[in-house]
Amino acid sequence: QYLQSIYEECGVNYTVDGYRAGGWCIQPFSFFKSLFIEFNIKYDFSVLPGFKMQHDYIYYDFSKVPEDVVYRFEEDICIKNNNGSFIELTISTIKTNRFLVMCDKVLRKILLHIYHGSRCMGDGVGVAFPVRKWPREMVSIELLYLPELPIYLRKLHKEDYLHFISHPKMLSIHNLELFELFLKIVTTRWHIISDYRRIADEMLNCR
Repeated sequence: QYLQSIYEECGVNYTVDGYRAGGWCIQPFSFFKSLFIEFNIKYDFSVLPGFKMQHDYIYYDFSKVPEDVVYRFEEDICIKNNNGSFIELTISTIKTNRFLVMCDKVLRKILLHIYHGSRCMGDGVGVAFPVRKWPREMVSIELLYLPELPIYLRKLHKEDYLHFISHPKMLSIHNLELFELFLKIVTTRWHIISDYRRIADEMLNCR
């Protein structure tokens, strides 16, 4: 309701129909289903395939999810249901290797010393979470460094789908500059669709 009031104040005709759970904590979905129905939430963006965590304050288990990057579900967010009322758009992950991780760490240290733009712009602190589950890593603007740029491009080319998860408090100017470079490259190669509703419709209907 708060988001909808902002849209109305700005004079834009957006519909609030999507959700991502804080800390990926969307399980069990039975806790959420009635609220999704009450507030007309149709799309979810919480599933990080292959990752799981059990902590005092955080729990999720996406170790077994459908291979489809976009799928319908009903009672269990990890079980595909072609007649489901809700649509999951999974967060993308990439396969990395120790050499790239090492290059990434070295590059970050160098940038911190010579380039102020590599420091986070926000002053918030994120909770501990596994951005990497070896050898996989979530696709994120704040994790995008030059050594991984070709992997992101290959991922998009192979799957026709790339879902970033990012937190403004974790972003640096360098991250945004690299993301801008990424967008310049992909828009010269492909026609990019960023409307998640259209992405879901096209990917579900093409099967």
